[in-house]
Amino acid sequence: MKLTLQKLVATQFESAGFKRLGEEIRGANGVSELRKVAVRVIKKIAATDPEGFGQDIKNISNGVKSNG
Repeated sequence: MKLTLQKLVATQFESAGFKRLGEEIRGANGVSELRKVAVRVIKKIAATDPEGFGQDIKNISNGVKSNG
């Protein structure tokens, strides 16, 4: 990820109240570290909305197709 885009994403997360994740995004070096942060972000979002986004992630991982 380009450093400018990485900083922009980190700033957006920090503005949304996710200070720690913003710091992790900003400090990540390389694609593998960014992937680890991305997985944590997805897990956090899924945990906050288990019936909505969380269920969508489960459906995708199970190969369920939907129009939503």
